[in-house]
Formats: sequence, C-alpha cells, structure tokens
Amino acid sequence: MFEAIRKLFRAEKTAARQLYSVPFSYRKPRQDNLFGTYAYLFAGNKTEAVSTIKSHIQYQGCEFIELIGETEVIPLSEWTQYVNREWAMFRDILPSTGELDLMDKRNKIYVLPSIEQIQ
Repeated sequence: MFEAIRKLFRAEKTAARQLYSVPFSYRKPRQDNLFGTYAYLFAGNKTEAVSTIKSHIQYQGCEFIELIGETEVIPLSEWTQYVNREWAMFRDILPSTGELDLMDKRNKIYVLPSIEQIQ
C-alpha cells in the first residue's frame, strides 16, 4: 500500500507542468470595486493553476471572487504569437519565452495589470 502511495506521489511531482492563463476577478482590502485581470503560471493541471492563484491573491490580502473566463493552456512555442494576438498593448511588460522558463523553475506567477470593473 505504501509503495503505491509513493509511486503516486513521485508521479505527481514529475508530472509535466504547462503554462496556464487564468482570468479572474478579485477585491482589494477595504474597497467595494472589483478588479479583473489575467495570471500566467505553470501548473500540472487547471485545478492546480486556479488553486495556486486563489492562494496567491489571498496571500496578497485580497479576496478572490471568481473566474471570469476559461482557464487555458498556452504552449510555450506559441507564447509570442499569443502575446501579439491577445495583449499587444502589454507586449513590453509581459515576460519573454526565456523569462517564462525562469518563472517555471522558480514557481513564479505573472499577473497582468488589473482593470477596475464597473458594477
């Protein structure tokens, strides 16, 4: 039994991590307005990506409200085209493919600048 658990744990640790795009809304402390943004991070699956974002936002002292779109996998080989297509205005501040590789190794999260949502 313990050997099966060990194998499962090793398999989870070595599972391929992919780059995820997670659109979400949140509320800053002592503010009524909601903010929307996208986060980019590496995770083993969508559930892990969303859970990591929720924890990150709460650690920052904010309240995670909800996902505001589909959580998607972005192949690293398509990152530059994705940025040019979806976020050309942020091209200069988004990480390069090389910087994404470092983000993965350091378990970093990149969050786009927030946009205030009108309620």
